[in-house]
Amino acid sequence: MTVSYSSFRDNNLKAMRNIPDCLLFNTNEIFMKLLYPPRLLAFLLPALLLFSCQYSEFVAPPQTEYQPVYMSREALEGSVALREPRDLVNTSKVYAYQSLVFVIERYEGVHIIRNNDPANPVNIGFIRIPGCQDVAVKDDILYADNAMDLVAIDISNPADIRLTKRIQNALPWPTAPGFDYIPANFQREADQNDVLIVKWTKQ
Repeated sequence: MTVSYSSFRDNNLKAMRNIPDCLLFNTNEIFMKLLYPPRLLAFLLPALLLFSCQYSEFVAPPQTEYQPVYMSREALEGSVALREPRDLVNTSKVYAYQSLVFVIERYEGVHIIRNNDPANPVNIGFIRIPGCQDVAVKDDILYADNAMDLVAIDISNPADIRLTKRIQNALPWPTAPGFDYIPANFQREADQNDVLIVKWTKQ
């Protein structure tokens, strides 16, 4: 059977009338819109940004109002110590254990509060733990982050605490408030000087 061009055209036009307008498009028009410079830039910009993110060494370091405080490995390992009670200034988490309450002084250590009488708590001491941001207690052993190290401290006698164990590099380095990573420029400075970041101070 022979089909004429005019018949083929008419049949296709009838079929086209049944296709919703939203499915009909003009290919030439789409490419012209895409290749029009402003639209082309809008199309390519996300791809360029994604590509550039792979080369962080060319990206300016993020701005933060905090600066790191460095400490040598030797100094860090001798830093845990019991001190006289001190004022609560920059506190964060609170951990209750038996009659004691441990209050974290961010990046500095832990306040020991005797809470036998909740109406009259007594600040009885401060455990210096540079880089501390979290603690937990089990069976009279307080576990804390000493910067990137995990330390275990015997608190069975709060007046005479003892460091019983240290696991080096068990944790991520302490980060500045609002950050979940160490900016590359600070990390590089620490590596070059063979020191560790233990806390952050506001400029």
